[in-house]
Amino acid sequence: MEVGAVCDTLECMISTIESIITEAREIIDDGSVNEFVTKKVGCLGKLIGCYGRELKKLGITKREELDNFLKQNFSSSDRIRDAVTELDQAENDWESFLREVDTQLLGSSSQTTQPSVGDAFTLDSKLIDVDTGEAVSCTSLQTDQVVVMVLLRHFA
Repeated sequence: MEVGAVCDTLECMISTIESIITEAREIIDDGSVNEFVTKKVGCLGKLIGCYGRELKKLGITKREELDNFLKQNFSSSDRIRDAVTELDQAENDWESFLREVDTQLLGSSSQTTQPSVGDAFTLDSKLIDVDTGEAVSCTSLQTDQVVVMVLLRHFA
């Protein structure tokens, strides 16, 4: 991997995160968090596509490979240092945005707790059904009906 190509990749990731957050905030401002979560949350999926495309351009399949390259080259390139710092900030902004949405959606509800890095996800883990607002376990979703579950959380 070349430093220039890696930096271009990081800049694309940063730009995508920033534009998605802006788009999502506009949707929420024009409507509501509930409307965003139930009808427009798909805009967040653009980030998955961006990361996939950008890693593929570099000829790698895992974020870990990118992170290893960045660690090896961090001290030798100002451009890499700057891009890594900006990506860290953008990913922190992403996480903050998701926490804000969670807080606005859940309010002061004690039905669920926010996940933390290292938390286990089990079939007894509680999720919020966006249609009903009720806390449900994955086990309770095992029915004859098809269930689409979207779990979007990035721990940077």
